[in-house]
Amino acid sequence: MKILLIYLTPPAAVWPQGRFLSHWVPSGVAQIATQVRAAGHEVRVIVRDEQLARLGFDWTEANRRLVEQIEAFGPELVGLSVTTPAMSECRAVSAMVKAALGPDVRIVAGGPHPTALPEQTLAECPDVD
Repeated sequence: MKILLIYLTPPAAVWPQGRFLSHWVPSGVAQIATQVRAAGHEVRVIVRDEQLARLGFDWTEANRRLVEQIEAFGPELVGLSVTTPAMSECRAVSAMVKAALGPDVRIVAGGPHPTALPEQTLAECPDVD
């Protein structure tokens, strides 16, 4: 199975360009990727902070490239790592995934916000399965 893991970042209105840019590998996503790969699945990881930094925080271009990457890889499952400030990004990215791959792709959300508030997460991100 092809699995894509995306570590989301809060939108520009919450997270001004590079002001809080993390320079670490999200260890939870890395651990999940390692286990998924060990189980025989093909996995890719996208860290939105890094993608945006490389593109000079051009959100339009970053979103375009994200859709290109999603379409090129063609995952059957997409996992989103979500913090509370990134909830609107969760909604936007999950909608991009469904638009790019169709309704049959499965999207799961994990991380601090979905763990603490699962019902709210599903209500606010209707494309998350």
